[in-house]
Amino acid sequence: MAILKFVNNSQRNLNDMIAYITDPKKACPDSIFGIGVNPAYAIEEFKFIRQIWPHSYNMKPYQQVILSLDSLVDKNLQFKKLFLTAGQCLIHDDRQVIGAIHYNTANIHCHYIINNIGINGSCYKQQQSVISFKRRINEILNCYLVNEIYYYKKIA
Repeated sequence: MAILKFVNNSQRNLNDMIAYITDPKKACPDSIFGIGVNPAYAIEEFKFIRQIWPHSYNMKPYQQVILSLDSLVDKNLQFKKLFLTAGQCLIHDDRQVIGAIHYNTANIHCHYIINNIGINGSCYKQQQSVISFKRRINEILNCYLVNEIYYYKKIA
């Protein structure tokens, strides 16, 4: 079973978090990608957005999301495409996202760091329930024949 986790209590600052997810011991350069951001300059680009929208200084600079796949997943899968597509489901507007896939663990997983300020100055608001995100990502996982994320399904 896959797992989708929104991490709200990380104590790491933006620099430390991006350094952690892109650590060469955890992620190779080909497993790092950006959505609306150049991964090589993600920190600078995230900070630039905060500078041009000063109302954002009171907000945490990022939201971390982790998508972990089942340990039985086919190791020949196109992981980057799967995780990139899933990452696009996590944003509903002009967010910047850096993603890093970690292969050297029991469960292949991807860390997503989402800028809490959009390029138009909007503040991050999770406009969908976690179950909605899980449903949308399950559609992607099904296309890749990967075990779904479990969530409680209310029976009518």
